[in-house]
Amino acid sequence: MRKAGMFHVVVLLSVLPSLRAFYHERRIPHAVFDQTMGDLARNIRAFQKNRGYLGLDLYPAGARWFRAHHFAGMLFELGRLHFNFQPFGYDLHAYRHTANREVVLLAGDQMCFDDAGRPAQADDKEAWTAAFHPDARTIHGHRLRPETGRAARSLVNLPAGLWQPILGKGDPILGVHIHADGPMAHDQCGESFRRAMDFFPRHFPEYEIRAFTCNSWLMDHQFAKYLSPKSNIVRFLSEYYLFPFKAPSKMPGSSTWRSAARWRSWTWTPNRRRHPCSERSCSM
Repeated sequence: MRKAGMFHVVVLLSVLPSLRAFYHERRIPHAVFDQTMGDLARNIRAFQKNRGYLGLDLYPAGARWFRAHHFAGMLFELGRLHFNFQPFGYDLHAYRHTANREVVLLAGDQMCFDDAGRPAQADDKEAWTAAFHPDARTIHGHRLRPETGRAARSLVNLPAGLWQPILGKGDPILGVHIHADGPMAHDQCGESFRRAMDFFPRHFPEYEIRAFTCNSWLMDHQFAKYLSPKSNIVRFLSEYYLFPFKAPSKMPGSSTWRSAARWRSWTWTPNRRRHPCSERSCSM
């Protein structure tokens, strides 16, 4: 069994020649290759710490994840954070005001919520159903509160001529992942986003990034109640626009997980929570 522990690693390493060719073709620096591949060693060490011998799990964040992301040229480690290509998979609609740059996130049509604005089942007697109906004059919908991700039951009506759509289901985005190596210092995370804003347009100009998203248990507004405003978690969270989503049934634990997205045109600005001119993230 112990000898089989490194089997998945050997299979992954067989892809290295074609992966190096891909990096060369895209003119991606060797340092990015080394740092991204270093995540494999990080996970092997974690496996050894837990099991007592070298190896790599198959899933959830094991060999299958590496094959589909790191070793497929779909994920890159840029400093403290990982970024990977993916489509925006949620029925939510983001708009930005053309004058003051405010951003609002609206729930998709027929989404169900409970009285507190959390996702609910359609057959829940206490649930209410959101509506989303944009037309030439007005965008009708239910706003998600950026601080909590909860849906507001009152309908908002946005003048279509003043609000520009910036994100919808299927749009190209970058997933953000926080690897387990070291603290998530705010300045280091900000530097990772700045690097991403330069890296992806430079090496993948055909991929028009609309936002950054992060699915994590960290995207929980309740941290702000119990942790210091200066803590790394709260400062990271404060850069995001929160929204809830239902986790797949196969996921253990709570049925409601949280994620976050950063708008591509903004900048990481500490201590300016959800400022319309800052590049912060919005989370689902």
